[in-house]
Amino acid sequence: MDYTCDCEAVFYELISCGGSYQIHKVVQSEPPEHSYAGGWQSGEARLWWHLVLLGRVR
Repeated sequence: MDYTCDCEAVFYELISCGGSYQIHKVVQSEPPEHSYAGGWQSGEARLWWHLVLLGRVR
């Protein structure tokens, strides 16, 4: 649904599957590290996504 620039060492994606929303964090290393947070509904996911974009959460 949305993402930050993958030109950075760490980037984020806001993803949706079956009405549930998650934030996917990717650390570009060898091998890449993946972590997920969420299981939220749309409104709460958008709040967390906004906080990621502001740099208030990681």
